[in-house]
Amino acid sequence: MVKINLNNFRRSDGSLFVYRPKVYFDNLCFEYGEKTIDEKLEILSELVANGMNLVSEIERYMKDRSPNTLASLKNTLAYYFLYLKGEDPYLTGFHGLDDLPEIRLAAMLQESLVTHYDDIHFKNSIEGL
Repeated sequence: MVKINLNNFRRSDGSLFVYRPKVYFDNLCFEYGEKTIDEKLEILSELVANGMNLVSEIERYMKDRSPNTLASLKNTLAYYFLYLKGEDPYLTGFHGLDDLPEIRLAAMLQESLVTHYDDIHFKNSIEGL
């Protein structure tokens, strides 16, 4: 499990945010390769479980982005959602999820990240027995 210091992801007002969002959301840039998909999802899960609003972060990220970056974002969010469900959308297809608006995908992903966080912590508690 990835360990993060939540203070590194806090704004001055105390709210959580995605530090260096290109690492998480822009699969067309070189920063995206800095972490594995599992690491990214674990970090996003922890942030969401501790109160970060992923939908708001996506809305903030989308401002002043190119059409290519927005297309990349949509594919990335759909990919994450399906990956958490145990699918590899590059093998099984996106099932039309990549046609949904980014904000809808972010809301769906946020719900899945909470479940993912609970699953990670449940597995770790069993392994610690």
